[in-house]
Amino acid sequence: MANENVGDRRTIYSKVWEQAAHDLSIIYGPGKYRGLSARVQGFVPVPDGLISAHGIGMH
Repeated sequence: MANENVGDRRTIYSKVWEQAAHDLSIIYGPGKYRGLSARVQGFVPVPDGLISAHGIGMH
């Protein structure tokens, strides 16, 4: 069921982003990789800063 209340949605999205930030293995900012979990395998940085998930896995 959709929630049309903007305040409620902000709260829900905030919680989702907090959980995603906790679970993410790659932390990145504009054009720069900030960190990478030791569990990530197969990551190859490229000059344009885009992240391709092809070949990336978790150990």
